[in-house]
Amino acid sequence: MYKYLSRRWADTLVTVGNTRVGTLHDFRSLEHGPGISDPEEGKKEIRASFDEPETFVGGAASGDAMAQLGVFKVAEGASATFSGLSIVRPIDHPDCYVWCASREKSRKAMSRIDGADTCVEITNVGAFFRELGVALAALCTVSRVGAGPVTYNERTEEWNRANLGIHPAFLKGPSFADQDEVRGVWAPNPAEGSLKAKFIDKSNLYKYCRIVDLP
Repeated sequence: MYKYLSRRWADTLVTVGNTRVGTLHDFRSLEHGPGISDPEEGKKEIRASFDEPETFVGGAASGDAMAQLGVFKVAEGASATFSGLSIVRPIDHPDCYVWCASREKSRKAMSRIDGADTCVEITNVGAFFRELGVALAALCTVSRVGAGPVTYNERTEEWNRANLGIHPAFLKGPSFADQDEVRGVWAPNPAEGSLKAKFIDKSNLYKYCRIVDLP
């Protein structure tokens, strides 16, 4: 895994473990510049089409899936049949903490990150994300959502009849695909209110980082 930064911030990451953990909604700001700013962060819509009759039973998997879609809740033991209609469910995911990197070394990807001129390799991805979670939890109350690759797809998704599909924090548009991004995501304490990026000052993250040259 690789993190693209300016030389100044790369040096502090590999020597004392300093890093910035942003927020999903903060990445929507145009102030971040090309490659970071994305006004559609955390947003998508789910389209459910019922061309043929489909029956959903309350308390069964089908009823639970319909309730999760958030359009209609089927009472326990009751059933509802839908036919000849389409439903669109917009999703704007609540703000959360996000730390981003890339899966591969790429000058092209680095060139798209505003201000980046240095590549930091994360030598132990699992240990790095565990340590990052510990460091973030020392600053605020969080719960781990997950860590993994971003899916690059259109933001209109056909309903899979089981759940809400791709997590919005791990979804970006196709135009960002050459970044091949990996993310760690943490949900805040609901009582925290409006989120702001957290700056981790001195941590053990440096143990898993080194500056590398790009071919």
